[in-house]
Order: sequence, then structure tokens, then C-alpha cells
Amino acid sequence: MLEMELVSWFAALADRPALFFCAVVLATFILEDVATLTLGLLAALMMVDPLLAISALIVGTVIGDVGLYLLSRRASRNKFVARLIRRPQHQPLIARLHARAAWWLVVARATPGLRLPVFVGAGTIAYPFERFFVVVAASTLLWTPLLFVIGMQSGMADSGDLVWLAPAILLLLWMGHAATRRMLAAGQPAGTRG
Repeated sequence: MLEMELVSWFAALADRPALFFCAVVLATFILEDVATLTLGLLAALMMVDPLLAISALIVGTVIGDVGLYLLSRRASRNKFVARLIRRPQHQPLIARLHARAAWWLVVARATPGLRLPVFVGAGTIAYPFERFFVVVAASTLLWTPLLFVIGMQSGMADSGDLVWLAPAILLLLWMGHAATRRMLAAGQPAGTRG
């Protein structure tokens, strides 16, 4: 249902480039993968300008990610949160998160459901902003066009031509699940891992 509303919203604004760009940026704040796939499909149907759509998707995604980081960075200065972060028992976990943060930022980019906790976590533990920005921008420049092309291919193909998509999606879901388990296990003491 939401996808159909996005389709009609994007299609209605396609002939107004500035409004279309702003609408796409806003859509990425809500459901960036759905917006990306939807716009890929609309580009395949020649209903939107692909270059304008992908540019807006990348800009909106990076702005949203940076916004999450900055909000959580600011929230980490709250006395209660700062006290929790500074607890001695949390320092080993925070050190491990710092050491592997770039990896988790990339994994989160391609795994729905991980972006919010990972990007907020990066800001909360004060992962350096410059590194955060470089990793997020680079992973967005790779992931967003890939997802856009998948949307375009699905719009141009017969349903039988998309047989390859099911195993690819299952592989991505498995990788996301495995990465999540590793991330959660990394935060547990060695004797309690399951």
C-alpha cells in the first residue's frame, strides 16, 4: 500500500525536478530501500529521470545517516547517557565497537533493520565523524545504485527472468542475520556466547 502511494507521489512530481528531488530526499528518511526500489522501477518504466532519482536517493540517504549520527552524538552528552557509556564494564565493548565500526557501518548499509542501531551506536560511542562520513558515503555510493538497478531490472523483466533474485535476497538476509549474531556475540563475555 505504501509502495503504491510512493509510486503515485513520485510520478506526480516527476515533471517538477526540484520538488521531485526534495520528495525523494524526504522518502529516504522514512524507507530508503523501498524508495530506491520504487524509483528504479519507475525509471525502468520511463516515468522518472534516473539520474535525478539516484542523485536524490544518495543525497537523502547520506543526510539521513549523518543526521542519525549527529543526533546520537548530541544525546550521548546527556549526563545519564554519558555515565552509562563511561562505566568501566562497557569500555571493552566500546573499544571493540570502535575497532570494527567501519565493518558494521558497511554491513548495516545493506541490511534492513541494522541502520538505525548501528548509526546511532556510532554516534553514541563517539566514532570519529570523518571516518563515519567516509564509510557511509562510500557504501551509499555502492549500495544505492545497486539497489536502484535491481529495481530497474525488475521493472524491465518478465517474472521468470527474476529467478536469480530470490537466492540473492536469501543470501543477503542470511548474511545480515549472521552479521547481527556476530555483532551481538561480540558484546557478550567470552563464556556466555551461544
